[in-house]
Amino acid sequence: MLIFQNIMYYWVCYECVKMLKVFGIQPTIRSDISNWSSELDSLFKYFSNTQDDEHKNAAISLLDILLTKTAHSSYFTKLPPFGVRQKFVHIDKPILYLVILTWLRQLQQHFFNLNETDSKRDWNKKFGRYCGTSSANKYKNLGYIHMSKATTDELRLVDSFACFVPSKSSCCITSLLQWAAQILKQDIPDLSKNADDDTKKRLNLAQEPPKFVWSNDDLSKRTEKTQQEEEESSDSITPEKNNTLSEDKINEVAQLSLNDKFKAIATALAASAENKNLGKRKHEDLEKGTCCLLSVINEKNKTKYNNLSDFLAQEEDDEEEDENEDTEEEKEDGKGDRREERKKKG
Repeated sequence: MLIFQNIMYYWVCYECVKMLKVFGIQPTIRSDISNWSSELDSLFKYFSNTQDDEHKNAAISLLDILLTKTAHSSYFTKLPPFGVRQKFVHIDKPILYLVILTWLRQLQQHFFNLNETDSKRDWNKKFGRYCGTSSANKYKNLGYIHMSKATTDELRLVDSFACFVPSKSSCCITSLLQWAAQILKQDIPDLSKNADDDTKKRLNLAQEPPKFVWSNDDLSKRTEKTQQEEEESSDSITPEKNNTLSEDKINEVAQLSLNDKFKAIATALAASAENKNLGKRKHEDLEKGTCCLLSVINEKNKTKYNNLSDFLAQEEDDEEEDENEDTEEEKEDGKGDRREERKKKG
């Protein structure tokens, strides 16, 4: 997870550099922002000219949303003047900062409100989005970072920066450069004439920005899982840890009785069935596996179980009866031992 985050940081920094190269360090804003977002028009007009009282109230209100109702890293507020409104308003021409903050906000408005299996969550249409992996592999560098599409369980090993390049989307502007080009004006258009193909494509897409509807929702508490939670939850979806077992563990399980093996499989399947985040395909595979297991159990034991719960409940009852029988036998053995001792004494 940390390696993936670092790579994404580098990618954003790369886009920041391209933004600075195209627009400079003191850019001016486009005059047509209101055509696709009246809120952003007020925000950028006010902070381009803080003497403009016409947009002051709307701009300050939007700044509060960007700072307090948008999810940020834990150290964001510790880096004044960026994370504190009272100090942010005194920054001289904070246009570039606002470009990045508004880009982050519209990303969260899009991704935070989508179901895990919605294809619109895919960062890259070809490779999908980051897919958690086992924490046991965290020292294997790039060899364990995977991408996966929202509509499939197939994992794709990351082997190129192409996996991190955001695809064009009609619902969300995933490219920082494209978002900046929708807001900022190229004072020296010739600077982009010799740009790379991706830069030219993003600038071209930004000529007619899609409508953006600003949300007042508090997204500050709706962050993605922490690193530890991500690693713990990913253990259940990655093949490396679950399918690769030690020889000792395999030998240990091999010594179990057939019914104990059935019970172990049934317990695992029952636990998986309670996972509400499984995709449609996984649910179908789980149902098929459950039916196969019940078929084998019923054939071997001459039973007619229709679900795993009944089988597991019966196994618990049988174990309890066995324990009670063992206890009775121990009591009888104890009585017999005492009678033998009395005979010897007599």
